[in-house]
Amino acid sequence: MRWGRPNQVKENNISFENKVADLTLSGDIKATAGDILLLASSGKIDILNATVNAFDTITLESKTSLNATTNATIEANELIGKTQGSINIKTAVNSLSLDSTVLGDITVVEADSVTLKSITSNDGDITITSGDDMIATHVTTALDGLSTNANTISLKSYGDMMRVDYIETATADGANKQYSSVTLESAGSIQEIDSYDTNVDIYTKTLTIKGSTPTSGNTQLETTMALGGAKTTIATTITPRNISNLTPTTPSY
Repeated sequence: MRWGRPNQVKENNISFENKVADLTLSGDIKATAGDILLLASSGKIDILNATVNAFDTITLESKTSLNATTNATIEANELIGKTQGSINIKTAVNSLSLDSTVLGDITVVEADSVTLKSITSNDGDITITSGDDMIATHVTTALDGLSTNANTISLKSYGDMMRVDYIETATADGANKQYSSVTLESAGSIQEIDSYDTNVDIYTKTLTIKGSTPTSGNTQLETTMALGGAKTTIATTITPRNISNLTPTTPSY
């Protein structure tokens, strides 16, 4: 079902469910004082050349995938997304919670600073880029993947700081991670989110850090590599640039 024309839908709260097919949004949708809830219980959600804007929270749930094209943007205080497959979106939000429950990559291009409240992928990569600071509260993959197609987590911030609370690949494999990896890249510093937290911040097979990190003190990252794993820290940082030049890749369904 195709729904929406430019500036056609504007209400305090918006809720819509398509139970039998895909849900395609082709026009701007705005919840001026509340939330947006969009469900496609039998198909996918596509946002095409449109802006979906909510004062508070946008919730997107579909069976197969969530996709916002290059000319589409999701704007809200918080975005919550859940699907069995891939998630490929461009956002301007303060907080992100995304879950791919079966098989699919999660790819996000965020225009500004963002808190990754809960990003989970059962079997797929997680790739998130932010135009400003990033706080990675909870980012995990469940399965390790294959030697030729490992599940990876890649976070890149063009802001002054990336803060990390908990990142782990292949949670289902515990200490037996074989192939998965984490890459953190920041235009500024990369450090622990809380000075009082002594728990492990990053647990993976192979870790690459590109940016400045504290070498001592309360904001130093606690990292754990699976047996035979390795950590590489590269002191050089990425150069800040306009996030508007970045676009998600086109997903395959």
